[in-house]
Amino acid sequence: MIASSVYLQKIERVFDSSLFGRYINTNNQKTGYENYQDILQQIESLYNDIMGSGLSETLNDFFNSFNDVAVNPDDLAARQTVLSKATALVGRIRNDYQSLQDIKEKTGLSIKDNIQELNNLTQQLAYVNKNIKFYFNDEVRLNEFLDERDRILKDISSLIDTKIRINEDNTVDVFTSKGFELVLYDRSTRLTYDTDSNGNPIVRLRGINITDLLSKGKIGGYLEGIKKVNEALNQLNDFTTVLALVVNKQHSSGYDLYGSAGTNFFGIDPTSSLTEINASNIVVNISDPKQIAAASDPAYTNSDNTKCEKTDIP
Repeated sequence: MIASSVYLQKIERVFDSSLFGRYINTNNQKTGYENYQDILQQIESLYNDIMGSGLSETLNDFFNSFNDVAVNPDDLAARQTVLSKATALVGRIRNDYQSLQDIKEKTGLSIKDNIQELNNLTQQLAYVNKNIKFYFNDEVRLNEFLDERDRILKDISSLIDTKIRINEDNTVDVFTSKGFELVLYDRSTRLTYDTDSNGNPIVRLRGINITDLLSKGKIGGYLEGIKKVNEALNQLNDFTTVLALVVNKQHSSGYDLYGSAGTNFFGIDPTSSLTEINASNIVVNISDPKQIAAASDPAYTNSDNTKCEKTDIP
């Protein structure tokens, strides 16, 4: 019996540009959605109302605390509870505001790191392109660089939404999805990262602001996430401003246990440079429970609870 043998004569590299292009597009979307989802989950954790530990629960506790004052307007313990619940509400609002700012800052740093990684990858790809052309007739070395080319392209597609163009000599040109070049043969173009006065990321290519043109890959996903953080910040600020305005209007029209006209219940943190109350600077403006203006008539401050009964701020 003669043993059979196998002789390896040639190794051919199999590559389908159409399938590879589909992979690049899918990877763009996948990583973009994953990073965007990560930001949404962080925002959601701040408003954990389903578990009874969210902002709405703290807000309800604050409004409900006025009920005991309405029943016994001269009960100092009930009045102190109002101040305690108000302090808790203000603390929750300001904590949520700072947490959103922290998410925004942390996400911006992640974008900065991803841009640095992208710049390194495009530089590597330019070098690989040069070697692909140089070793065009050396099948072994050429395949090594083609494998490296594909690996780098996959990594780039994880970071930013891209379009690739495979040339006849197997080199590749890489562009953003809107046509800005990242790699042209052996030349790579670096992206730069900066922030505006509000801490929002700015991504530039050759000095051109392309931030709003990026929506996929890790960088695009994070940028979309920051838009959602800004939306949450604006909503929290708007809510806080309206809350303070309505409560202050109600409170300042009443009388406290001293028979004095009520003052603003909420105020602005003295350390703030802003002139309008928002989530970053709201404070409880009174510390003496007797200063809670629950009465409409200064002659009956111990028994009049009219202002507490009307405290039904939406």
